[in-house]
Amino acid sequence: MMQLPAGFEEMCGHLCDFPELKQALNQPAVTSIRRHPLKPNSSQTALESVPWCPHGYYLQERPNFSHDPLLYAGAYYVQEASSMLLWHVLEQLQLPKKNLRVLDLCAAPGGKSTLILDWLENKGMLVTNEVVAKRTRILSENMERWGYANRIVTQSEPEAFARSGAFFDLVVVDAPCSGEGMFRKEPDALAMWSESNVQHSHNRQCSILDSAARCVAPGGVLIYSTCTYNEKENEGSVKHLLETHQAQVISMDVPEKWGVTVGGNPMTQGLRCFPHKVKGEGFFIAAVQFPGEKQAPREQGKKRKNYPALHPAIGPWLQNPGVIASLEHRGEHFIYPTAMHELVEELTKKIHVLSVGTKAGKLAGKELIPHHALALSLELRNDSASYQLNADEAAQYMARETLNNTGGLAGWCLMKHQGVALGWGKATGGIVKNKWPLRVVIRK
Repeated sequence: MMQLPAGFEEMCGHLCDFPELKQALNQPAVTSIRRHPLKPNSSQTALESVPWCPHGYYLQERPNFSHDPLLYAGAYYVQEASSMLLWHVLEQLQLPKKNLRVLDLCAAPGGKSTLILDWLENKGMLVTNEVVAKRTRILSENMERWGYANRIVTQSEPEAFARSGAFFDLVVVDAPCSGEGMFRKEPDALAMWSESNVQHSHNRQCSILDSAARCVAPGGVLIYSTCTYNEKENEGSVKHLLETHQAQVISMDVPEKWGVTVGGNPMTQGLRCFPHKVKGEGFFIAAVQFPGEKQAPREQGKKRKNYPALHPAIGPWLQNPGVIASLEHRGEHFIYPTAMHELVEELTKKIHVLSVGTKAGKLAGKELIPHHALALSLELRNDSASYQLNADEAAQYMARETLNNTGGLAGWCLMKHQGVALGWGKATGGIVKNKWPLRVVIRK
């Protein structure tokens, strides 16, 4: 039986049927995934759909994800179902996606950023930021696996974005919090809870929101979310944002059958997930509209032709090279949509940019040596030479073992499992040299 912290019931008991919440917290947590809408996906047997996200599914049990090739290929992302409610909020906003600028300010490990990229449908652009250096690696890896080139990965404090002068049509703040909603999945959150920690989290959230608000374009929207229950960190932080920046909450509708709770105060209204009412953990989300005239959709990449030309060695690898630019940094070549170049220029002046778009690779003379990220990219040509791996061969490949060239291939080829690209191999003679990255070698 879970022992809830002293003071927690007093702070949160009035928000729901507390005995039912306590009972739910002593039940096993559910496992859910979000499938990539543009990659083949047949490995996970799904019991039912997550009702608020078209690509979300519940699994009957939690498998050993760490040895599944399709996880590393970006065929799906393991994501808590309640946090997928972001998709429904994005749909409710009805924002024009073309050239939409989105900032995910507290992004690691990347679940919400990958969801935003799916929702954008390659029409807008995303800046995905993480302050903590040690968390940027997993964020970068998840962005790489998800395969979109219309994104920039950064590592800067929220205040740096506020000072940068860059404006975004949509800013998402999934704020650091006391983690009450994760009590049954993360024992540390339970052990560290205190009323003083709640106050500290609220103060930190208000500081982040003050910086985030300065990045929102006139007429733009800020989405705020936490994985906690209490009002101070949820409605309290939203109230601070509204009072300080003259913004207004956007009311949202949800079908009653979903079990999602709609906040009672229309001035600070958000949506809440309780584990005794939905199949998921605790979650809060609200959307706020800022004053001013919305900008017309940008026609970037047409009026301005000063973006870097795509390197001729890269073009033949891509399915639509006419809308892709490339830049070189320390010998590595990156590809990204031409429409994103103005934003790239704005950010690189004042923000610590870790990567722009997709890393295509290095040049050896006139030949491109493709990077692992290019194998996972949605910009790669569909007719690239490939080698289909069964389950045993996929395990050998991820352990960096040499494979037999049974397909008679020559040169660079995609190593695929169940139709999804895992990475590169280079066929020569009777073998395929293994190009799986050393940083993610998986041994059973």
